[in-house]
Amino acid sequence: MAGFQTVSIGFNGPEDLLVLDDGALVTGNDAGQILRIERDLGAVSVIAEVGGRALGLDLLPDGRLLICNAMEQGLQALDMTSGTVETLVQTIDGEPLKFCNNPAVAKDGTIYFSSSTTRHDIEGSTKDLIEGQKTGRLFRRLPDGRVDLVLDDILFANGVALSADEDFVVVNSTGEYAMHRAWLTGEKAGQRDMFATDLPSFPDNLSVGSDGLLWCALVTPVTPLLKMVERLPLGARSILARLPETKGTQPAQAAFCLAFQWDGQVVHAFEDRSGAFSFTTCAREHRGRVYLGSLHGDKIAVFDL
Repeated sequence: MAGFQTVSIGFNGPEDLLVLDDGALVTGNDAGQILRIERDLGAVSVIAEVGGRALGLDLLPDGRLLICNAMEQGLQALDMTSGTVETLVQTIDGEPLKFCNNPAVAKDGTIYFSSSTTRHDIEGSTKDLIEGQKTGRLFRRLPDGRVDLVLDDILFANGVALSADEDFVVVNSTGEYAMHRAWLTGEKAGQRDMFATDLPSFPDNLSVGSDGLLWCALVTPVTPLLKMVERLPLGARSILARLPETKGTQPAQAAFCLAFQWDGQVVHAFEDRSGAFSFTTCAREHRGRVYLGSLHGDKIAVFDL
């Protein structure tokens, strides 16, 4: 990673980062706040209180900030000038969204968003991964407010992105080291397949860069202990899910990300093993710079292509 550096923003947990037209960044933290980071990683200010835990971000056609809030607040829209917050989706079929994770917005305002698990909130989210419970789903909110299911049976649904032509949508399956694809238009409309498999790490957020590539944040390499856990019977995995994390299951102190063409070919594979940054949950490219976010700590990272 050329010119790799980290910057402390003074707030914990900048899980996703979005670059605004004026070059400023916006992110959320673990205190339920939305932050603005001035251009060139300058001053940091709180622009809104949304409660819960803001994760994935995107912009709506009307300029509002779209927020996936993981603490049952669901899908929110924030007017970044007035601070007004509107709840767009909080329940589906009468059940609360326990873990709304990452969104992507189509040109007509249709919102695709992931629900990582139906069983746990963010505090217990790793249990689905350890137990292999495929309760993750991908939903679509239409401009008229209707919500329908696009994909289910996903092992911890995570990052979401729309292709350049909006003919398909990709969603990460963190626990399968893979990316599912749902075809939206054309001859394959309504079908699902895999966009990428056998990734070298747990995939987290997805984003489309100004370079037109699909950027994928990778949390941590897969360790031998984690692979051993996956081979255990469900009963044993359920017991392990209730135990404290061991050294072999904790994330490596390293930063990783990939960039794909829309045919699934990898264009970039970056890593930094200096230990300065870890648990990469966001990789956002903008005009030749890549910004990294993390669920933990008070740092963001940046490097040049």
